[in-house]
Amino acid sequence: MTILPHSTSQQKNKVRAQKVSTQTFPHRREVSKLSNRVLIIDSDDQGKWRKLEVFKGMQIFFAESVHEIIRNGFYQNFMFFGVTEENPHVSKKNLINLLKNRSKTSRYVFDYAEASNIGKDFLENQLSKLEVELKHQLDKSLSTPEETLSKAINFIRSK
Repeated sequence: MTILPHSTSQQKNKVRAQKVSTQTFPHRREVSKLSNRVLIIDSDDQGKWRKLEVFKGMQIFFAESVHEIIRNGFYQNFMFFGVTEENPHVSKKNLINLLKNRSKTSRYVFDYAEASNIGKDFLENQLSKLEVELKHQLDKSLSTPEETLSKAINFIRSK
């Protein structure tokens, strides 16, 4: 926490900018790590997924069960997910709902047919959307010193 006695608004804005830059750097590193990985829920035919042009240069991971990746939290290491249309345990729609309920950030789920038709630029657009979403969440979480003090006073008074 930074305390600025009798600071001007210019000083406050400078501190806020420093706070934003130090807090967004880890998120950017996390986004770039997530963007290079895809988790496919289909262990039967890995070769067909590996041949897709959209995944060239990406790390491709395979899982047999959606239940396992949800229970152990492995899904948190990914932004992009693939699922086969024939998967007996989870559909694309259900996987989207599962991920939405367990994550604050966006995840993109596609099936094999969709993955066959999308280009690398599509994944880049999804990555850009995620970066904008993270920046928006971070901006929402920042509060002015006055707001922080007011919240602290209200919290103390409620006790």
